[in-house]
Parts: sequence; C-alpha cells; structure tokens
Amino acid sequence: MAAAWGYGASDGPCTWDKSFPDAKGKRQSPINIVTSQAEYDAQLNAKPLQMNYSPESAMCISNTGASMKADCEKGSTMTGGPLGDNVYKLIQFHLHWGSSDDKGAEHTIDGKVYSAELHLVHWNSTAYGSFSEAANKSDGLAVLCMFIKVGNSHKGFELVSRELSSVTFKGACCKASETFDPTCLLPGNTKRYWTYPGSLTTPPCYESVQFILFEEVIEFSADQMKALRSMHFGGEGSQCMMDNFRPTCPVGARKVRVSFQ
Repeated sequence: MAAAWGYGASDGPCTWDKSFPDAKGKRQSPINIVTSQAEYDAQLNAKPLQMNYSPESAMCISNTGASMKADCEKGSTMTGGPLGDNVYKLIQFHLHWGSSDDKGAEHTIDGKVYSAELHLVHWNSTAYGSFSEAANKSDGLAVLCMFIKVGNSHKGFELVSRELSSVTFKGACCKASETFDPTCLLPGNTKRYWTYPGSLTTPPCYESVQFILFEEVIEFSADQMKALRSMHFGGEGSQCMMDNFRPTCPVGARKVRVSFQ
C-alpha cells in the first residue's frame, strides 16, 4: 500500500522524504527561476517546440485527493525545443492553487508568486512503452506549465470548471459533457519559455521531468478559482482543497535555459 501524503503539517512536503527518498534529491521541483541567471539557448529554437493536440470526446475528470485531474487519451503529442526529436504524449493535466490569490503556484519567477499553476503532463513515447515505464526515467516525462492570475474568465477552462461540482470529494470522477481540446489551455505565445530538468512535484518525486514554463500568464476568473477551492481533500466534512503546492526547492548546479533574449 502506498504511503499516505498530503499538504498538512503532519503529512506535507517537509515530511515526504521519509517515505519517498527521491524527495531529498538534487533535481527536485519546483524552483524559483532567477531570470537574470537563465541562459539563452538558440538550440531551443532550432526545432521549435510543437504541440499537436487532439480533442477529447469523453474526457474523465477526477478528484485525486490532491488536485483535480483530467485524463487525456486521444494521442496528443509534443516535440521539439528541449525535447529534440523525441515525441512525448499528453496523459493528463492538473492544477495547484492557493487559499487566496496571493499564493498557489509552485514555481516562482524572480520570487513572484502566482495564484495557480497548470501542468500538462507528457511521457516519452519514443523511448518508453507506457507512462508507468517512463515515470522514473531521467528523460521520461515533460511538463508544460502555465502560470495563472485572477482576472478574466478562461473560456477554454470553463468546461472543466463547470464539471468540478461533480468531483467535490476524493475519488469522484465524471465524464466531461462536451468535447474538450487541450489546445485551448495553451497561452497565445508558446515560443517564450524557461526550461530545466526537475522532478514530479508530488510523491514519489521522481527526478524525471523536463519542465517547460511559459512566460505568458493566463487568467482564470474569481468564480473559476472558487470552483477549484470548493473541492475537498477527502470525503464529506474534510478540508477544502487549497494550498496544494510544494514550496520551491534548491536549484543547485542545474542550469535554467531560456528560449528568448
């Protein structure tokens, strides 16, 4: 049986390494990106980052007890940029958010904290046969990150937001009522990003993720943030799901590369 973990005082990030040894590694995520120290890499643009996403006709949305998760099964792929010629398949997306608008994102940019962070999780289908096989390999996963601030309603996320009332409690799941194209979650400019080698930000914290963090920030409305905060970590009577983010970890000897000057 997997060890229990969460975001509370007794089971939160500062305790994870007791059950998940990778959590004390030197390639952990998230990090604070110091923009003045990021190195411009022209090679990132030699073969531009490219997302080829397909609409999901019956996407499963669930409450994992740590976040909301939407499963993607229609063969959406990503290649290029720091991934080279390898093709990474989109398997799911989820979010991290705070109890108030001044916190919630996991990564920070020059110390700036956003209200939430959206992760699109991909696995290396060129090198491995499944997500589970790729999950603990150094080049196994790639995660696209979008920072979120509170402002206008996000038209693309609205379909997901409406379904969250059906997955209030841990273990609940539902099928999206309409076809959903993950492309709608991407920012307008996907050419400007930071990238670095990191880890899963939740246990087992495998050091297997190439993070790609877009500079352009997207917006969710206050109502969309409220829908996220109305979910629960457990069953009826449990705590509302918020502050489900890991604090930043040391960068160490790692280099953060940037695609723009």
